[in-house]
Amino acid sequence: MVSTRFLVEYSDQNESFARFLPRAGQVIRDFSDTAGNSGWYLLELDQPFDYQIKVGEPYQFRGTTITHFLIRSRWLGHALGGPEPVSVFVLLVEDGSVPTQGPIDVKHYFHQHGECVESRPTAPNTTLKPTSGAKSAKAKPVRTPRRSRLSV
Repeated sequence: MVSTRFLVEYSDQNESFARFLPRAGQVIRDFSDTAGNSGWYLLELDQPFDYQIKVGEPYQFRGTTITHFLIRSRWLGHALGGPEPVSVFVLLVEDGSVPTQGPIDVKHYFHQHGECVESRPTAPNTTLKPTSGAKSAKAKPVRTPRRSRLSV
């Protein structure tokens, strides 16, 4: 799975996050989590993006740059990269917080609750320029003919 490219797209939930998708990237590492679940993949994004994180009680927002996603299939028996769309968990990884060894603690990353995304192997997109926030949602990465997909 390492070096496999995926495209993460919005499907039908969490509309507030939809404007940050699609995002393409390459799997650079796989991990297990502290609960013993394997199959977490670190996806290095072709285009990092700026994001507002809600923190504290009462909550406040702080800006950050998301450089990676940690993705994992939510469906038992459906692996990433298969022939059908697969629901995936998406954890946001901030610049400077990229895991280097496992197991990972999913509590250390920001989970996008309830969003649906589709992921499929994709060719590198060298035509898109890095953008932030809503501007990036209009860009469509170049895709290979292979139609293997996943979704959250």
